[in-house]
Amino acid sequence: MRKAAALFVLLLWVLTSGAPELLAKGLGELSEKNPEADDNGESDSHVEAPPVTQLEGGGQGDAAKDSEESDKVTPVVSGFSKMLSGKVSLASSVGWAKVSQPGGAWKSSGYSDFGLNYQISAINEATKFWVSYRFVPVVVSGLVNGHSYRGVWETHNIGGQVKLKTSLKTVAIGSGELGFLKSHLHPTDGLAAEGAASKGGAVFALGGGMDYWVLNRSEFTIGPRLYLGLGAASQLQLSLSCGFGF
Repeated sequence: MRKAAALFVLLLWVLTSGAPELLAKGLGELSEKNPEADDNGESDSHVEAPPVTQLEGGGQGDAAKDSEESDKVTPVVSGFSKMLSGKVSLASSVGWAKVSQPGGAWKSSGYSDFGLNYQISAINEATKFWVSYRFVPVVVSGLVNGHSYRGVWETHNIGGQVKLKTSLKTVAIGSGELGFLKSHLHPTDGLAAEGAASKGGAVFALGGGMDYWVLNRSEFTIGPRLYLGLGAASQLQLSLSCGFGF
């Protein structure tokens, strides 16, 4: 028992006196003998990652832009479309007519027309020349040799127009037309129709009027028309016309 107590006191003295210094000294000598250990340890623990190559900011955007441009389809405009663009207009009118024809007494309850116009030339932006076609049915009734008739006189006219721009929204129009008149009549008194009632032939018409643009950038126009027709039948026509250009 006494021997055990003596050994414990000796061990305690060694630990508290010179043992820590000896242990530290021994570790220092060991590190001096092996300096590569610390270097290798540090180099192993801090391994540099290989550089990462990144695309420039605009690379992906440029690729997307090129893809979008390749998907775009350039519209192809035909020569026929170019020829018609801005040079074609349609017009229609409804109005009153006074009619007469040799060999009978005639009157009209009104007329309408439909026209197709095409610009062929222009002196400047204000003065333009057009060719025109106009279909004109006129409702008529009359007496021929004591027999009453009712029906339609229709004419097909081809001619030309001059359009003169007078202001920002108005255009003055003058026209001349040549055509052919054909009668479509039926008797209203139950008697057989006579050939003298269905007269046809060539006609000539002079006309004038004005167009007003409804909107500044619109091709829709409205305006009055006055025509004087001579030939197979005499007609005086006054109407309101509406037109659309494209």
